[in-house]
Amino acid sequence: METDFGNKILNISAKLFRERGFEAVTMNDISKNANVSENYLKENYQDKETIVNELASIFFKAQEKYCNSIQNYSSAKKEFIQIIEYCSGFYAKFTPFLSVEIKNNYPKAWILFLSHKNEVIIKKVKINLERGIKDGVYREIFDVDITAKLCVEQLQHAFNQLIFPLKDYSKKEVFNVLLKNQLYSICK
Repeated sequence: METDFGNKILNISAKLFRERGFEAVTMNDISKNANVSENYLKENYQDKETIVNELASIFFKAQEKYCNSIQNYSSAKKEFIQIIEYCSGFYAKFTPFLSVEIKNNYPKAWILFLSHKNEVIIKKVKINLERGIKDGVYREIFDVDITAKLCVEQLQHAFNQLIFPLKDYSKKEVFNVLLKNQLYSICK
């Protein structure tokens, strides 16, 4: 499901960025595809970085809301699986190529990405791990903070086509193995 950014220019920009990457899309491309003049576009959005930052802000707020809705499952294991499935969908949108473009060219958007990963996703995993330990479902022998970060970082690597090229591995296959490994490592 794609994010609706609330207006035509942002929706078209997001579509173009997903299809071509950030650097390949120009303000002229956006104005043509949105059927607005480039002057109108620049009056509303100073430059492409402004559009990228606006998209990132809206996207990460929506992602935070969705991630925080994952709760009250009957067991910590079921909740963990939902969190990991959410993360896999999240990271599938951020291919290594797009992540590098954001990191190198859009520092405000990159900070939003890191903030979401660290303050929303990792925090959610930590809360789940603490719940599972308290409920007696997860092992007590691991450091919750380190384990939460490792879980999230491993997921990021699962979508790296340099590590797991699509010609050799399906995303579903890699995800299933990763999920099983994570569950086996934390569950009693």
